[in-house]
Amino acid sequence: MEDFRGGSKTYTIEERLCEQHFVKTTLRNEQGRYVVQLPLKQQLVDNLGTSRDIALNRLRSLERRFDKDPNLRVRYSNFIHEYIDLGHVRQILEEDPNEPGAYYMPHHCVLKEDAKSTKLRVVFDASCKADSGLSLNDIMMVGPVIQDDLFSILLRFRIHLYVLVADIVKMYRQVLVHPSQTKLQRFLWRDDKTLDVQIFESLVVTFGEAAAAFLVIRCLIDLAERYEKEFPIASLILKRDFYMDDMLTGADSKQEALAIRDQIIPLLRLGSFELSKWGSNCPELLAGISDRSDRVVPFDKDNNFRVLGTGWDMRDDLFCFSLNPLPSSRTITKRSILSELAKLFDPMGLLGPTVVVAKILLQTLWQSGVGWDESVPQEVHTKWLQFRLQLSNIDKLRIPRCVKQRAEARFIQIHGFCDASERAYGACVYVRTQLGPESYASHLLCSKSRVAPVKAISLPRLELAAALLLSQLMDKVKSAIDTIGMSIRLWSDSTITLNWINSHSRKWSTFVANRVGEIQRLTETSNWRHVKSSNNPADVCPEGCSQVS
Repeated sequence: MEDFRGGSKTYTIEERLCEQHFVKTTLRNEQGRYVVQLPLKQQLVDNLGTSRDIALNRLRSLERRFDKDPNLRVRYSNFIHEYIDLGHVRQILEEDPNEPGAYYMPHHCVLKEDAKSTKLRVVFDASCKADSGLSLNDIMMVGPVIQDDLFSILLRFRIHLYVLVADIVKMYRQVLVHPSQTKLQRFLWRDDKTLDVQIFESLVVTFGEAAAAFLVIRCLIDLAERYEKEFPIASLILKRDFYMDDMLTGADSKQEALAIRDQIIPLLRLGSFELSKWGSNCPELLAGISDRSDRVVPFDKDNNFRVLGTGWDMRDDLFCFSLNPLPSSRTITKRSILSELAKLFDPMGLLGPTVVVAKILLQTLWQSGVGWDESVPQEVHTKWLQFRLQLSNIDKLRIPRCVKQRAEARFIQIHGFCDASERAYGACVYVRTQLGPESYASHLLCSKSRVAPVKAISLPRLELAAALLLSQLMDKVKSAIDTIGMSIRLWSDSTITLNWINSHSRKWSTFVANRVGEIQRLTETSNWRHVKSSNNPADVCPEGCSQVS
């Protein structure tokens, strides 16, 4: 049975070695820019071999694609030349074909036509096997994950009354690779296949390398720690409110939000990083950042912003959702259904009742044993068409970003609910704000749902699984946001589950004992309460709701 785990992560031996390597080898040049060394597995470096012929074959394959799409060639070439013009690569004029330690990365493009800025991005394949059977990524340590996950950052984003978003311009390319290792980052290119193939060498951390994310993010952490005294607010933001190159932060007053803005910009500049694509629910926080059009997203009602993949209407401060369905004339197959459902990106579970319907449908589809490109059974076909019809209304859904009403709210409570059915189980968390003596406001913060296992399990055990899921979800919420001073309550409509939770775990069977023990570890048993089934908002999590309105 699936679960949802929070908590801290223990580093592996390799991850600790990668951290030690960074501390020992990282430098900064006269401009403050970071210079890193790739964390290589030294015992494998001499066995890397050569990949030049493979890279050349991949370039020729790419050129055949250009023959069919000349416009793609122009866009691709423009991207490469931007790389060159910015000084992020250099051309190698004299090549030694037998030079030891040189690695050639094939490359391809990723197209994202709906992107507001970069619609074409060239990606380098550092996982391409050389003639030795090893790739650059095979001989490189990956490094630990050192930022909070997307879910946690989005939850914090919902707590602030005033928010700021931005991203670091070409973040990976702002960090230099030590000159002794740039020969590991070579690639081949020519603007036209009638010209000679040219050799280039990337001088910066290259997206596609196993350790790229760790190296760049570790530089940000180092920057925050170095200048913590000068920029105390921004240092905390840099360590907590960034997901890769995206910043999602905020405060409960304009003054605090302005302090964040006015500290984070100079702090990042000390490491040669620049912020762009600023957005906010408050126009005053965007004033004076820059006159450049790419620096500030227009504060326009029709200009929906995307924060970590989630649509956000800045002006009205609402989350919004959209889904571009595939043509209805297509034959409905397992592949087409999965392709369309993959577009339902809902990390916070705000569409939980809708998504669980899709999960149950997928389970039925897998049980049918139908092939990837075969027509699905009639039962699944009918259910899918009904679900798809309702899914088209998802763009009408609007959910408030902020779960608090105002900064001076007297009392904030966090309430978690869980429930189960024979088909699924789920949990949801609400934030309840006291506005006055008899005035309250409640907003859904997040939810999670799971389909029940194919092997039949009794309903009381599924209710217990739902309680465990809620415990794990609440633990994740507590680690993501500051809950000090907040009252926490956990609710279930199952008296059997509550009896299990309030008893010693050793009294029960292994299945029950293991889950009760984990629930008792993650939560205070005194926080658990009983709620009538008719009043349980989590009832819709396992039952599902295909009606979007």
